[in-house]
Amino acid sequence: MVATEKETKSVFELLRICGGLTIKNVAEALNVTPSYVRQIETGERKPSRRIIEGFSMVFNVKPSQLLYLSEEMTEKKYNYQESLLFVLQKISELQTQKTVTIK
Repeated sequence: MVATEKETKSVFELLRICGGLTIKNVAEALNVTPSYVRQIETGERKPSRRIIEGFSMVFNVKPSQLLYLSEEMTEKKYNYQESLLFVLQKISELQTQKTVTIK
């Protein structure tokens, strides 16, 4: 199903919602304004490297995972439910992948 612009959600917004956080909570954690967080979530502004790193700490995911998820969602234009399912599945997959250390 192809989503309209209004139906799409950013990975940042979906993770915030799944984490039970408000825009104000995230803004305080990142030391930015709620307006800035909303602009990132709506795609009006691109997050800086510092903000991506901050988001990754808040959501307990790697910055590379945030960028990957964001890119995938942008390309596919999922609707809200599809976006939520996609993010949750990918985060689960990415967090369960183990790196094997040889001693």
